Amino acid sequence: MLKIMKHAYVFPGQGAQAVGMGKDLYDNVPAAKELFEKANEILGFRITDIMFAGTDEQLKQTKVTQPAVFLHSVIMAKALGVKPDAVAGHSLGEFSALVVAGALSFEDGLEARVETCHGHAGRLRGAARYDGRHPRTGRQDGRGDLRIGRRRSSCR
Repeated sequence: MLKIMKHAYVFPGQGAQAVGMGKDLYDNVPAAKELFEKANEILGFRITDIMFAGTDEQLKQTKVTQPAVFLHSVIMAKALGVKPDAVAGHSLGEFSALVVAGALSFEDGLEARVETCHGHAGRLRGAARYDGRHPRTGRQDGRGDLRIGRRRSSCR
């Protein structure tokens, strides 16, 4: 009997950042470089300069950390080239999970992180699953309903 392997990605929250993260992807994966450059354009500053060669203090600023960790997580998942059967995220990682599942566009996910850091949006809570054709969001018990919570942002 053939055993089929399932894949799941779990995305980190703030605190997973390190100067230099994503540089190898930028240099070696053309699709990754394209997304990094798209993020630079959306953000209105070169986040890649801070991610690849900035100081720890620059990268630790929440307004930089949040989009940087989101960006690295989504690009890494796309670079792996394996569509996961399930995704989950802790805090900020929830947005990465929604993008990788196809429930939220890359642009909307990145803009949501920026808006949250400027106090214009709440925090999404949920899990997303991918059935091979359509993303589905739902509770961790898999019953299929979406639970969304809002919380004031602590971005600085």
